[in-house]
Amino acid sequence: MKKAAFLQSNHLNKRKEYLFLFLFTLFACLLRLFLILHDWPSTNADEATMGLMALHIEQGRDFPIFFYGQGYMGTLQAYLGSILFHLFCTSLYALRVGLILIFAVFFVTIYFLVKIVYSRSFAFLCLLLYTLGSANIIGTQLFANGGYAETLLFSALIFLLVAQMILQRDIPDQQPNHLRWRRLLHWGVVGFFIGIAIYSDILILPTLLCSTLLLYIFMHGELFSRAGLLLIGGLLLALLPTIIYNLSVPFSQGTLAAYVGSSGYAATTTTKGGITFAQQFLQALLITLPDATGLSPVCNIHEPMHAGHAFFEIFGPQQQICALSSIGWATGYIALVLLASLQLVRVLLSSYRHRSRTKFAGVPPHENTLYWIRLMLIVSAVITFTLYVVSAPAALNPRTTARYLSGMLIAIPALVWPLWQSILHINKISWQKRIIAVGLLLSAFLLFFKGTADIFTQFDTSQAMISQQQTLIDFLSQHKITRFYTDYWTCNNLIFQSHEQLLCANLDEQLQTGLDRYLPYRDAVKDQLQGIYIFKVHSQQTIALDEKVTHHPEIHVKRTVIANYVIYQAPTQFHMLT
Repeated sequence: MKKAAFLQSNHLNKRKEYLFLFLFTLFACLLRLFLILHDWPSTNADEATMGLMALHIEQGRDFPIFFYGQGYMGTLQAYLGSILFHLFCTSLYALRVGLILIFAVFFVTIYFLVKIVYSRSFAFLCLLLYTLGSANIIGTQLFANGGYAETLLFSALIFLLVAQMILQRDIPDQQPNHLRWRRLLHWGVVGFFIGIAIYSDILILPTLLCSTLLLYIFMHGELFSRAGLLLIGGLLLALLPTIIYNLSVPFSQGTLAAYVGSSGYAATTTTKGGITFAQQFLQALLITLPDATGLSPVCNIHEPMHAGHAFFEIFGPQQQICALSSIGWATGYIALVLLASLQLVRVLLSSYRHRSRTKFAGVPPHENTLYWIRLMLIVSAVITFTLYVVSAPAALNPRTTARYLSGMLIAIPALVWPLWQSILHINKISWQKRIIAVGLLLSAFLLFFKGTADIFTQFDTSQAMISQQQTLIDFLSQHKITRFYTDYWTCNNLIFQSHEQLLCANLDEQLQTGLDRYLPYRDAVKDQLQGIYIFKVHSQQTIALDEKVTHHPEIHVKRTVIANYVIYQAPTQFHMLT
């Protein structure tokens, strides 16, 4: 009777747990759905490129392995978007719903990870934090520009799968065949998701390094057996499209060359604009780290950065308060990293000394497993930040590349846990420390809430941009202008928003051929005789074209201004004239 009552009670607790998890997930997803229905965040050409890829997949015209125009960054968002285009319609909203689905899977995954590594109540507390966030955090989750949302998902998923494996490592060898095969399958699944994660974005490497280290520490026996072969098999299966692609192109166009060229980890002083490492480190610490981990920016900076900035000049003139807020956030984050890390290292060292005295041999005892997992969560975040600090983006574009640190967010539970423990252990912690812990935790919630609330003030800006581009599209359609030159950040936006009724090619600020990610668009524009150019008012291209019109009066050019854009119409293409 007692056993039956216990099982019934446990079943009811599970039902309540899953009901709360469903409600949390539903609220977080509805919040994000509300944001995208109000055209937030503002879109750009990279997201439009993802939309065009999804459109081509849905129409059966193309099945890209990587993001158009490059040999890296997977296309999971495009394939997911193509399904949603087929079910609903071709639109930016449908494309971003795919990002909400990715976030929902992450949300549930991080809950179960925190639950098994920490506790169930703490997992729900963390869900509150993950529901909220700054514009940068939530924007990265909703912006379909490839790889960043998946990095967060796969980081949590791989840590969860590895944690489950090592926590169940003491299962006896003599077990039914179906359980042994299930465990072997688990290895294959881990390998497959590692491969998919690498294919999606190389930014996940710190997570893969730390999770692999956990497997080696706790399961090196299985790792070097047929289980390890299954892991490698799953990895190769997931990377098969990448392997096929790299075998079909020259090395210079391959994935490895692209990563080396784009990462900037080996960037020279020249490529970083002469910026010293000290300034680069300060920018990463005081701009990128706060932006990536939840502080809403309270001031503007001008990118790309320049060498020789004084300390406060990094943030612009008269913005010392902004600098101080960033210093406070960075200091608090570092303090939490040190506090959590030192606690874990102290426990593990104490356990190691005890095992040495008792001549214990073999893998660490089971009770230390959780401490190792928690430590690796922190280490993965530290490695992610370290790799970013030595990269060129940290020198030149520290704010707009904050998304590169999105993988650091899985370490939030590890950093908040010491505060939560200080609050719960009333009899073991002094009241002064409890007040500090409550204050820090409450401050984090309030800042995350403020960051989310600030998003609602940005609707007008994002909606105005969509409206402006739609006005331009309507004008071009009415005047039967369908092929033209423009800049990179305008071109694919207009193509996607017009469902490819408009096609364009890119010109840089010197009116030279720019980056066209899908070459058939460029060919379509080059094939027409007319020279039609559309650029923003006061842009460098507009200035250059005005000079050419002045120098070549024999070319009859019609100049029209509409929706903050200048349209040049000429009988021939004249941008290459000197």
